[in-house]
Amino acid sequence: SSRSEEESEGEWEDVERLDVDADATGKPTTSQAALEVQVVLQPKEKKGAKKNFLEKALAAYSRTLQQNLHKTHLLCLLAHGLHMNTQCDHQTMQAVLLSLLPSNLLLPSPPSNDSLRRLLVWYKEEAHTLIKALTVEHSCAEGLSTVQVLVGLLRAMGGVRARLVLSLNPIPFKGTHPLHMISVEGEEGLMGVVTDSSSVPGAASRLPSVERGSPDQPAELGCQPSSIKDTPTLGTNQKDHLVLPATRKRSAGKYSGRGHKSSKLPREEGGGVNMEDDLEMEPKGKKRKNEVGVSSSKEGTCPQGDTPTSCGSSCSSVEGPGKSARGRGHEPLSSDRRRSLRSHDRASADGEGGGRGGGAICDEGSSDVVMDAKGKRRKRERVSPRCNGGDSDCVMAAKPSGPTRGGKNVSLYDENSIWTEVFLEDQERWVCLHLSSCSVASPQVCERHAPHPFSYVIGIENGRVRDVTPRYASNWCTSTRRMRLSEDWWRETLEPYAVEQQEGVAEDKDILNMLYSLPLPMAVADYKGHPLYALKRHLLKFEAIYPEDSREVGQCRGEAVYERKCVYTLHSRESWLKEARIVMKGQSAFKVVKGRKSNKVSRTPGGGVATLELFGIWQTEVYTPPPVVDGKVPRNEYGNIELFHPSMLPQGACHMRVPGIQRVARKLGVDYAQAMIGWDFHGGGSHPVFDGIVVAEECRTLLTEAAVQDEQVSIEKDLKKREQRVLERWKKLCKGLVIMERVKKTYNLQDS
Repeated sequence: SSRSEEESEGEWEDVERLDVDADATGKPTTSQAALEVQVVLQPKEKKGAKKNFLEKALAAYSRTLQQNLHKTHLLCLLAHGLHMNTQCDHQTMQAVLLSLLPSNLLLPSPPSNDSLRRLLVWYKEEAHTLIKALTVEHSCAEGLSTVQVLVGLLRAMGGVRARLVLSLNPIPFKGTHPLHMISVEGEEGLMGVVTDSSSVPGAASRLPSVERGSPDQPAELGCQPSSIKDTPTLGTNQKDHLVLPATRKRSAGKYSGRGHKSSKLPREEGGGVNMEDDLEMEPKGKKRKNEVGVSSSKEGTCPQGDTPTSCGSSCSSVEGPGKSARGRGHEPLSSDRRRSLRSHDRASADGEGGGRGGGAICDEGSSDVVMDAKGKRRKRERVSPRCNGGDSDCVMAAKPSGPTRGGKNVSLYDENSIWTEVFLEDQERWVCLHLSSCSVASPQVCERHAPHPFSYVIGIENGRVRDVTPRYASNWCTSTRRMRLSEDWWRETLEPYAVEQQEGVAEDKDILNMLYSLPLPMAVADYKGHPLYALKRHLLKFEAIYPEDSREVGQCRGEAVYERKCVYTLHSRESWLKEARIVMKGQSAFKVVKGRKSNKVSRTPGGGVATLELFGIWQTEVYTPPPVVDGKVPRNEYGNIELFHPSMLPQGACHMRVPGIQRVARKLGVDYAQAMIGWDFHGGGSHPVFDGIVVAEECRTLLTEAAVQDEQVSIEKDLKKREQRVLERWKKLCKGLVIMERVKKTYNLQDS
């Protein structure tokens, strides 16, 4: 035990004792100064920062993908339109049409509105006979629409210029996720492109509504479409969507689009569609409960085996009076609701062909509240019946109609999405001919009958394409321009197919006069970005109205409305110099705005906010650079010369861009200045961009010859360096071989 105590005492070490004094409070204090310790903590990363970054990156990628899809689809539609225009020039078809045309309907030169209207009325009555004769007897109009044949007939008459006008409806570039945009290839060929109803203004108001199955039951389409008028449904909401499972298979006979030989829905005694027989959605292989006397045939036939047309209204009353065909668990519609639905259906059935597109769409399920399988009331979801399935929040675009080939539609356009224009030489303008209504020179009729809002309307003649959207879109100055992508890209795309400049200028003037004749917008928001009119409240930071006493063209809620041509863009002195213009002497700033600290701006006394003076183009003049004197090039305060525009080159100077010319001029002692041609913005700031030098004109020949000699000298130096590298490598190789032979002889080694 004593040994262990000695070992434990040996572990302790003698240290110097600190002198501890007591302060006034009696607490011990050290005589040494206190040590200060600083602890630097790393800033914590914000929660969700990485998530937000990924969301922004994904949104940017999705936005780029949508724009690329929009451009690709638009180019495909443009190419298809050019092909359709070529089909109108079939010589055999034009010859046959001209031979079948009565002599009293030949258009005079120049044609008048009355003669064009008479021709439209005759052609609409005889279109079926003409197309049948062309297709069966001559086989020269297969796959052509009635409007294409009409264009061919007009072009067959000598001296008549006719355009084929198409309303293109590409995939929207915003408002819909690109993964939800799919193409549906049905039994009748390409039907259209899936788009989002919420991204197209007014689209949801033209879509019929159907019912969606309960969440725990997979839905299956099971309705017979009805050929009705394209009228707004009751209680339509643009934000309602229907997400259909991608694994569901489309049942044969459940849907028939335009051009399909489908029967109509059974009608009640009043003549309207039976609105109680709503869209059936049930799981595969299972029968719905509380359903008696209703056939579950997958072919859409009636219980008696007849089609709905031949069966009449007997199928809608299988269970007797007071019982709905959908089952005992559903309550019958009230008498007021039934009368409103009948009147709505009768209004929908009016018109030629049951619809402006001639197609069949589902009219069932117009009520806002429906009953599910458990007898609970719920709000109805909306979807277009043209969407046959698939995982998409979408509605189908207008299904094509027109002539068919082998049971398949060959036109991608509705009959109201395609028409023609005729040029009147006496009036020097184009007038539209709408076949469905037999109207002449009525652009508003074309828009009224269109199946979708106008975004891109083009006219094609002899391979020349002209954008005529402003002539037909009544909302061109407001909502229509927001549905289009960059106008610069679209203008560049149509440049190879542009019409003659003189004709294009005259047509632009006619369209501009037409736009000015329209009434002023009533809403204040419509003036923001308006191409013709502006309000002072919508002016940007660098914009102003000049002259200040400009004439007002109207009032909007007590605020003056000015023409857009009175709005000018202002710039600072430095910005005007980039445009090869300078502010005239004695001119005061037209507008003073808040400036950035990095700019060369004046500061108010007392350390106030930096301001920037702005000037209009009427306060500037063309910049005249100082000339070269005695071979000396004028410079700015930084020792270079600003050459933003070719006109800024001083008189008696030349701009040389030969590689290495600056080194040569320095060797020869020639006066020069670096040419600054612009600014490059990177690294969080702006940096000057230099390209070549500016020297006196008399030094051009000397510097050119010296530059050639310098280049030859540099080439010779490069050759000498290359030869030296080759010799050094050969020397190294030879030394290595000698060393290897010496080692072999010394150690008596053999080659392996």
